Parts: sequence; structure tokens; C-alpha cells
Amino acid sequence: MGQITPQNRSVLSLVGLHLYHYGFSNCSQRVRMTLEEKELDWTSHYINLGNSENFGPDYDGIHPDNLVPTLVHDGKVIINSNDILQYIEDAFPNSGATLIPASPDEITAVREWIDRSDALQDSLRVLTFEYVFKPHRARLAGMVETHKNHELGKFYADFLSDKGLDAELLSSAADDIQRMLEALENHLAANDWLVGKTPSLADISFVVNVHRTRKFPENFQSFPAVNAWYGRLAARPSFRSAILDYEGAG
Repeated sequence: MGQITPQNRSVLSLVGLHLYHYGFSNCSQRVRMTLEEKELDWTSHYINLGNSENFGPDYDGIHPDNLVPTLVHDGKVIINSNDILQYIEDAFPNSGATLIPASPDEITAVREWIDRSDALQDSLRVLTFEYVFKPHRARLAGMVETHKNHELGKFYADFLSDKGLDAELLSSAADDIQRMLEALENHLAANDWLVGKTPSLADISFVVNVHRTRKFPENFQSFPAVNAWYGRLAARPSFRSAILDYEGAG
């Protein structure tokens, strides 16, 4: 979706880079890592999803679906994490790391990998709720009534029901993630990075998804090339400051 005009017009007067985000959100993680890789100064606006702060009166008027992250840059409001990554690189091409290769073919390849990363979101959400959030279901009860997105509202209702999430849905999500990891393994067996000779937005977009799979009990770690690639990214200072340092946040 990219740039929007929010109902809460107060953010249009913000100067500099402002990020509305949540610690455990993988969409927030990839944006924070990009900001760190680009060595940019940014102001944090922490939205605690666990306390339903995304439905509070201020943020309710910023993001039309009450999701995170949202980036505000000198009054411009950008949503959708992968659109935000592209915006940051376009707005600050000479800051920090160069995260998009120069050749047209490689630029196209970066976008294709980012799209594949984005396509994994629904399956990651299913397994995250089942294996990470299930012990805290009571805290999420209000989301069924307040969420504007009817599809997500139904998902929350199913999750909170006595039956819980459907076994077929869980199996399908696991299969989806397995297939994508197999595709990553095949590619990374012959390449250090997803595109080009250095990390790109493609790697940042995908590594947070692979990081999330390490929270699940399924055997998603039997991929040596993926594990080596993950280790290279996890060793970067931006990974610690953008992802690990936020994992204990509420």
C-alpha cells in the first residue's frame, strides 16, 4: 500500500524518522534492521500489541488496519513493512549499507524475494499464535471485536474458540514454511546471499521469518545452507540491536 494519508493528522507535522513498532512483530523487526543497517537516527514510538495499544485513540487514526509498523518521515506516512524497506533505501541511498544492488536484473530479484517473504506472513501468523501466543490467549480476547480487518477478526475468533485453530490449517502452514525453507536451501547452497555479493533488502526481509521459525517446535532447522546464512546475518550488529534486544519487550 505504501504512502497513505492518515486520519490522525498530527503525525503529518513530525520531523525526521519516526517508527511505530512492536518488539516481537517480524514486520517491525525487518524495518528496524534496515534502519540500523542504514545507520539512520530514528525516534521510537512503541506500540504494545499485547496491551492492545494499536487500538488506542492515537494509533487508531494512524494505521487504517491497526497494524505495525508505520514509518513517518518528515510528515510522510508509509505502511506495509516491505514498502517501508524500499522507501528507506530510496530516501537514503548514500547512508550506511547499500541494500539494493545496481543491476536491473538484481533489483528485480530483490523484489521477487521480498514478495516471497511477504507471502509467508499468513503461515507464520498461524504457527506464531499456536505455539507462541496460545498460553496468553486471554489477553487477546478483545481483538475479535475491535479489529477492523474482518479476515483477521475471524482468525482471532477461531484461535480463541474452544476448538482452537483447525488442524488442517496448522498442517498447511507448516507445509508452506517447509517448502519455502527448501527453496531457500537450494538457492543458498550456491550463494552467500539471496541476491548479489552483499546483504540486501531481500535478506533482511527473509531473515526475520527464518528467525521466527526458531520459535516453533517443528523441525525447521535441518537446512545447513539456510543456517549458515542465518548465522551470518545474526552476527551483524543490526540483528542484535533491531531484533534480539527487543525480544524481551512487552
